[in-house]
Amino acid sequence: FQQKLIPCAPLRGYVISAVGWDKKNTSKVTSGAILLGTDTGALIETRLEIKEGAKSAKPVYDLEERASDGLPITGLEVERFPKAKSKKMLVLVTTPCRMYQFVGGPSFELLFDAYEYDPHFNEMPANETNGTLVLWHNSKGRAKTFAWITGVGIMHGRLVFGSSTLTPHRYRDEDDLDEYSPENATSESVVTDTHIIPYLYEGVPVSLVITEYHFYICYTDKLLVVRHPPGLSWTSTSEPFNKLKRQDVDDRLDFTMSLSGRGTGIGLCRDGSNGDVFVYTAALVYQIFVDNEEKDVWHQFLEKALDVNEREREAYFKKALKLCQGDRQKQEKVLRAKGDYHFQMGDFDEAAKVYAKTNKSFEETSLKFIEVNQQQALLTFLLARLTLMRARSSGNQEHTQFSCLCTWVVEMYLDRLNHLNEDEDQAILKDQVSKEFQKFLEDYREHLDMATTFNLISGHGQINEVLYFAELMQDYKRVITHQIISNQNHEAAIDVLTRQCQDEEHASLWYQFSPVLIQHHPELLVDGWMMDETSEWLNPSNLIPALVKYNPKHHNQDGDDENHAIRYLVWLIEEKENYDMAMHNMLMSLYAQQEDEAELLNFLQDSEYYDPKYALRLCLDAGRSEACVHIYSKMGLYEDAVRTALKIKNIGLAKDNANKPDDDDISLKKKLWLEIAKFVGDNNVKDAIGLLKDTKYIKLEDILPFFRDQVKIQDFKSEICQSLEDYNVQIQQLKNDMDEATYNADNIRQCIKELRHRYGYITATQPCEICKQPALSRDFFLFPVCRHVFHKDCLCDCVRDIVTDEEMYEDFETLVSSECLYCSDFMIRTIDKPLVDEAEAQAWAIKGDDEDW
Repeated sequence: FQQKLIPCAPLRGYVISAVGWDKKNTSKVTSGAILLGTDTGALIETRLEIKEGAKSAKPVYDLEERASDGLPITGLEVERFPKAKSKKMLVLVTTPCRMYQFVGGPSFELLFDAYEYDPHFNEMPANETNGTLVLWHNSKGRAKTFAWITGVGIMHGRLVFGSSTLTPHRYRDEDDLDEYSPENATSESVVTDTHIIPYLYEGVPVSLVITEYHFYICYTDKLLVVRHPPGLSWTSTSEPFNKLKRQDVDDRLDFTMSLSGRGTGIGLCRDGSNGDVFVYTAALVYQIFVDNEEKDVWHQFLEKALDVNEREREAYFKKALKLCQGDRQKQEKVLRAKGDYHFQMGDFDEAAKVYAKTNKSFEETSLKFIEVNQQQALLTFLLARLTLMRARSSGNQEHTQFSCLCTWVVEMYLDRLNHLNEDEDQAILKDQVSKEFQKFLEDYREHLDMATTFNLISGHGQINEVLYFAELMQDYKRVITHQIISNQNHEAAIDVLTRQCQDEEHASLWYQFSPVLIQHHPELLVDGWMMDETSEWLNPSNLIPALVKYNPKHHNQDGDDENHAIRYLVWLIEEKENYDMAMHNMLMSLYAQQEDEAELLNFLQDSEYYDPKYALRLCLDAGRSEACVHIYSKMGLYEDAVRTALKIKNIGLAKDNANKPDDDDISLKKKLWLEIAKFVGDNNVKDAIGLLKDTKYIKLEDILPFFRDQVKIQDFKSEICQSLEDYNVQIQQLKNDMDEATYNADNIRQCIKELRHRYGYITATQPCEICKQPALSRDFFLFPVCRHVFHKDCLCDCVRDIVTDEEMYEDFETLVSSECLYCSDFMIRTIDKPLVDEAEAQAWAIKGDDEDW
């Protein structure tokens, strides 16, 4: 803060009567572009510097020259339009009898160039002593209202930023005020919704400050604080210049302070940061602290809202409630008054919404609507009250109350739907009410007793709502039962299963309804079984009853020849790798019912997880003989397999099964082949004799008993000769074997005889060939032919290093004693080993340095 006065040479000769500051300027060293008003009606643009003062003074407009108004400028305000991208400005200029409005920009020069002649103004009866202009800014810093001291009262109005087209308004005397009402004043002027507030005392105030709810009016000898009329600073009216009566102003006088003895009142100013007001006289400066200014203003707005002729009623109610914010008792009064007003005016729905927000007795309010037979309004009240109860609920203590109210609402919705059903012309309204009801059921389902609600809806015959509520409560059993029994809509029932029952919790519904549904839409149902969402937890064993019920001839749709049960089981076994014997048995039973046996045979050959006994019984009942042969063979019942194959005259299959017994079981194989030979021999001798080429287990003489007596020897003469030749070869082979056996026996006897005369001897000092120690010192081996002697342990160690691992696991001692180490193959195996081992080589090494040599 600098107290030194700085001369402004460019302003020499001007008498400054008003200043228009740039409120958006944030610089601490310059004022930015500002306007100065003079006592001759001139407007000057300048810029003040903190150290240098004004560097220039540029006249931009002269009211005396362009508007024939040479009176002093008493008020000057500059406001920028609130939109961020807008560069327009509003300049308000007042003289003792006129208020000018200029809109333009972005500079003052361009703004005033648009008003070369006849600028727009409002004219009032002359005020020779004062013409102060003040603005009120809201919390966001936007100018919302203005007040101007005129010769007949305080002119007050709103500022609406949006139009730049202004219309001049002239007033000649005070009597014209009540008659003046320009049609375009509120639509084309930034200044709108103006009022004239008469003065309470003789004379004109010297200064004025305006707040959101009060005027601070300073006279030379007193200070008055007057409350605004309700809505003066924020609402609009169809009568822009409405002169208020003096009595209205007297009723709103909140504070009076005499300035007698304190000096002559000079002026007022307001601190925009905290709202405090300063009164300065010729002798003193007073600070008025403003706190809770709106404390008792709400009642004024409520009275205004209850005025029958008021067209801005809702705005007044809203403002009254806002002013009561934080005081529940005042809010309750406003809400009750608003509800009573709407009720009296017949707007029952609006009254119901308001009553729901009050603490008025629930029973009293409900009876009030019942007495006037306003069921729809009552429903609105109940819904609104439920919404508020839910928002305020803090636990389960209100569950019973919730349940009772929700049940009542359900009953009312159903009653309304029933009435709409009687009127065919109300289809659209019925659909709307039905959607509202369904939305209510969805929002409050946790508060509804399921059994009671179902009984209510069913009792009123609202089937669609029953199904909707059942789906909401996940009572899919009820939905599916209705679709199957009542509607015979099996496709819709499958849709509910596939769309809603996608977790293991609802698996029982799949098991329960599949036996019925598969008889009507097998393809859709099986597709549902095979869905990824269901196949993970669906137990196939529990679907067997449905598979048993299925018959493709009767249950498939027209043109659908596929067996969907087989499709599911094949997918289950091949894709899901299911090894459950029950599922394999089920698939086998379905294959057994088909006319073509090929798929059954392929299944029996590929699968290992079916029950052979069950399969055998099933195939026997179905007459699947070839399948029975396969099963007999798998069970090891080769005799039954061959007999069954012969029954169906499948000789090749019988031959295959006759060769399956183990090779050791020659008697069984011979028996099976004889069985085949007997069957073939009864029909064709040549085929029976041909069997001799297929097996070695039967001979010609074995099958001769099976030929008929009428068979001639010429029919199989060649076979008999061939058989005799084979016998001759066998006899000759046996003879050769006998001769060889006789020769070997003679050799063995000769060897035994020679061994009796075979011996060797050693001397007492004869050493071991390996360790050179006396041989008689411990166990030894003597080889009579070469007369080499080895200690047993020495010989074993040497042989162990020569033989392979496989030879080590055999009878090692026999191997060691079979041949002499030096005179047999043992020595040949050591041909790649050095004569001197590493240890002996080290012993023969000559020690010493190389330099010594």
